[in-house]
Formats: sequence, structure tokens, C-alpha cells
Amino acid sequence: MILAYYPAKSIIHSLDPRAKLLFSFIFVVCVLFEESFTVYGIMGIIVLLPFFFTKLPLLRIIKGFSPFLILFGLTFLSHCFLTPGKIIFEFGFLHGTIEGVRNGAIFSSRLLLMVLGAMLLGLTTSPIELVESLSGFFCRLKSRTAKEIPMIMILVFRFIPFLIREGKRIIMAQKARGASMRFSRELFTLLFPVVNSALKRADQLALALHAKAYEPGAKRTSLSRFRFGLPEYLFLVYSLLAVIVVILL
Repeated sequence: MILAYYPAKSIIHSLDPRAKLLFSFIFVVCVLFEESFTVYGIMGIIVLLPFFFTKLPLLRIIKGFSPFLILFGLTFLSHCFLTPGKIIFEFGFLHGTIEGVRNGAIFSSRLLLMVLGAMLLGLTTSPIELVESLSGFFCRLKSRTAKEIPMIMILVFRFIPFLIREGKRIIMAQKARGASMRFSRELFTLLFPVVNSALKRADQLALALHAKAYEPGAKRTSLSRFRFGLPEYLFLVYSLLAVIVVILL
């Protein structure tokens, strides 16, 4: 997966997942409220600085970032040719304008910063740890349904990789039999085995939960305890730099 968790021993990896989630949320909100290239440059420095402490391989970061280049390009071109204004160049029936180039650069930069903020959270935070750290908040709610949100999130994070692996396994099996894998024609031959495997896995999971006397809404303990310490508070103070930059500039 593009933003899949990459295990490593670093300062950013050891932080409480809630601190990194708050940092990403504050950073993305600040980016959405600004349209200045100067502020975007400072924001880029703020979000790139923690990457130097993650001990992530540069190739892994580039690999996770490269699929979004098409999105950045389409965003820039769509604003460039669809925004009315002073025409500076023509490409067939399409007309590029000064206002379109400016808007395309602004929105592309905004998407770039938002993706970097999401990458910092996704590459350094295990989904299971993130859900477990949020379970304390949901367990304080009075609603029994709200208390089950962490369990639902854990099951979703568990099933997504399973479905991806199952789909790849079925594709490899079909190719080994000499089948020509065309998405439009072979969709149902892939869909039914994946759904069948998912239903079997869900049935096994239900039996396992029943065997362990799982009761929805009951108070449960967690193996890991997440507490804010000095590194987490310093990281949150660092995240406030984005807010200060937006207010001042």
C-alpha cells in the first residue's frame, strides 16, 4: 500500500499516535486556510523537518510519494486551462491563462503539503496502535455503539490487506492457468472468489470472538498503554508553528 506503515526505531515512531494525528490534523487545516507561496514554503520546511528523524529510507518515501504526481499534474492542468482570464498560451482548443497557472500552482502545492502531512502519519504509525490509542476516548462515551468503533476500525485495517493479498493470489492463479486477465471481462471471476474468501474469514472471526466470550460494549483493557510525555508535548508545540505562521503571514 502507498502509505503503509514502515517499522523503524526512531523518535517519530516512538511518539504517541495521538500526537502525530493531532499534528497532521492541525497542519492540514492550516494549509487549507492559506493561499500564499511564502507560507507554503515555510509549511514545507515544517512538515519535512520531522522526516529527518524518522530513519525512513529515501527510496521508500519517494515510492510512496510518486503515485500522487499524476494527481498534482491533473490538478495543475485543470486549473490552468479551465480558469478564465488573460490568455498566455494556446494548445489546440485549450487556452492557458495567467490566473489558471497561479491557481494551479496554489492548489497543487496545497495537495503536496497535505500528502506530506498524511505520509508522516501513515509511514510512522501502525494502524493498530492508532486505533488502540483512540480506544480510551471512545470507551468514555456512554453509547455502546460508539465503544465498538475501535473494534470496527481494527477489523477494517485487518481485512483490507487480506482482500488485497487474496486478489493478487487469485490473479496469479488465473494467469498460471493461461487466462488473459482483462479487467472488464474478468471482473466477476475475480470478485466472486474474493467475496467468498472474505465471508469465510468473517465467519471464522465471528466464531473466534464467540469462543472468547466477546461482549459488545463491555469494558476492556489494552495491552499497550499510551500516555503523553515530554516528547509528545514538544511535538504538539512544534505543530503550533504552522498556526503561528498562518496568523502572522
